[in-house]
Amino acid sequence: MTKSTSTPKVKRSKAAPGAAAAVAAVAAVAAPTTDDLVRARKVGLRTALVNALQSAVDTARAAYQAAVEGATHAEAKAENSKDTRGLEQSYVARGQAQRVAELETGLTAVSTMTIEPQALDSNGAPSPVRIGSIVLVRDQADDRCATYWIAPAGGGTVLVAPLQTSNGDTAAPVTVVTPSSPLGRALLTRLRDDEIVVGEGAKQRTFDIVAIA
Repeated sequence: MTKSTSTPKVKRSKAAPGAAAAVAAVAAVAAPTTDDLVRARKVGLRTALVNALQSAVDTARAAYQAAVEGATHAEAKAENSKDTRGLEQSYVARGQAQRVAELETGLTAVSTMTIEPQALDSNGAPSPVRIGSIVLVRDQADDRCATYWIAPAGGGTVLVAPLQTSNGDTAAPVTVVTPSSPLGRALLTRLRDDEIVVGEGAKQRTFDIVAIA
């Protein structure tokens, strides 16, 4: 069986005892009777990500404006045929413009993404991972658990949104992954208790999908 990011290995697995606390936390929001809590948490995550992306857009716009001003400044005018200062500044401005456009596209996608709890089948099991899913995984190498949120943009951003449990409100860090990332591609369409393999060779890592909300 091929093990790669494009065709991840999938099989059913059981959560390890070391994951019990994290499983209980996610299970609290994944339960059929807590749809409002799941929706509220996802709204909080979306708001936090929108704010982070808006800040990135503002920074990129400022950098683009600075690059444009640099390209058109009198000091950027070529003094001879070998003087490429103006040309270099124009390349920088073009790159910044592309960055702004990419961030704005991502911001729009996140702002308009659907925020709904995971649908359940007749046995109460959550539907496959999709964009918008919150997924708890366990790394088989060290038994550590991590929570990921599948979003259309903002990959790598770490967010904190309230997670309500029977013991009170707890701030739980969530890392954003996009469908274009190796982990995001491996998670999409998978089910709870699936095992996925990401990477190849020495960088290969195996994860268990413990919960989906």
